[in-house]
Amino acid sequence: MKHFHRAAVVGASLTATLLLGTLLSGCATTVGATQVPKCLPTGSATSSVHEAKGTNAVTFTSPLSVRRSQSTVLKSGHGDRIGTQQIVSGSIRFYNAKTGDELSTGSTSGPQSFRVLVGAKPTSSDALSKAMFTALACARSGERSVFAAPKVQVGSKASDTAPVLGVMTVKKHFSTRAQGRVIETHRGFPAVVRNQYGQPGVSAPTVAAPSKLRSQVVVEGTGKRLTGRERLIVQCTAVTYSKTAPTLAYSTWENSTVRGLKLTSTSALRSLSRAAFAGKRLGSQVVVIGPYVSGACDDPSSTTTSAPASSMVYVFDLLGTV
Repeated sequence: MKHFHRAAVVGASLTATLLLGTLLSGCATTVGATQVPKCLPTGSATSSVHEAKGTNAVTFTSPLSVRRSQSTVLKSGHGDRIGTQQIVSGSIRFYNAKTGDELSTGSTSGPQSFRVLVGAKPTSSDALSKAMFTALACARSGERSVFAAPKVQVGSKASDTAPVLGVMTVKKHFSTRAQGRVIETHRGFPAVVRNQYGQPGVSAPTVAAPSKLRSQVVVEGTGKRLTGRERLIVQCTAVTYSKTAPTLAYSTWENSTVRGLKLTSTSALRSLSRAAFAGKRLGSQVVVIGPYVSGACDDPSSTTTSAPASSMVYVFDLLGTV
């Protein structure tokens, strides 16, 4: 067997499909109960791959013939299969199964960290997207596996195709929505409702906005308690505080993504953390009212730095930490 190290730059389809190091977005309208799709079968190509020294490094003899998408577990994980509607973090490495070359994204080679949102279905119809989607949904925490997809663009031209191996280690995963006991809002807070996918909406406030941040848990999760110093992954909704015409300022739900908040990075986020997150359990949903908090749930595509309003209503789903 040969151990391949040489890196080749991947084609446009591979780069666009994976966007390693960023969050892959699913469709916001498909956020619902987790489901496990039909898993990839084990095949002769992935069964001939063996682990080597190094993160997600493997040995195999090229060329490998890949007639259909397939997957083989290299190291067993623990717990249930991840399923859909989950955010998954881990690392991955790609190889050209025809030449044995390691594939890189741009100038970066070697294992790449990822944090992806596994939606209800693949975000693209190409073979690699579908294979990676299914491999992720069928994996377990701590698992290392190799999956293969036939005929993937690996060069600058559409005709530059070859079968591709992905060697993936899953670190952790968590749901895309708050889950737990629903609690009615107290007097002075706007009511929070949710659609079937968990996406919140808020009623118009009936009282004047408070001068300081106030918060209430409206879905009580069962995860670990936060210290308020974590890097927190959230779904967030920001609505201007108005008794007559509240306006949606930004929502991760509407933009098919989630947000990472480093709670100690700014004085504004530290104040928010003390008021809304410290002591709360992961899996909870929290409504926050009061002054605008810079960086809490702003539109990342906005060209203005001004606040949408002096007072806001925020709803945060506390999903996990990284």
